[in-house]
Amino acid sequence: MDSYLIFTVILFIYVALRGYTHFKHKDKNVFEAEDHFIVVYPTKHMSFRFLRPLKIEIISIKTIQVAGTCISLFTKSGNATDVWIRKKHLELVIKNIQETLPNAELVEVDR
Repeated sequence: MDSYLIFTVILFIYVALRGYTHFKHKDKNVFEAEDHFIVVYPTKHMSFRFLRPLKIEIISIKTIQVAGTCISLFTKSGNATDVWIRKKHLELVIKNIQETLPNAELVEVDR
């Protein structure tokens, strides 16, 4: 009985946090520029979400790669951040990232 209660509490907390992040970031774009950073927000456009926004320095982003429904941001140091986007929102998010990072090279693979 105790393990069932613990599982239920953990599940409730997880669902509450997911709902909170959904409503907190629901009107934001996936990629937004803030100061010297590009911020990746967990929004409804994403297939897989994380709880906190990711920050990447704008000057370090060299390449944007689109492969299927995955958008990868490659930095000058060779690191990559992958963001999986729902197919119905893909064109909107690609347009948004191009406007946000006009100096980054866009590479499309397997589209």
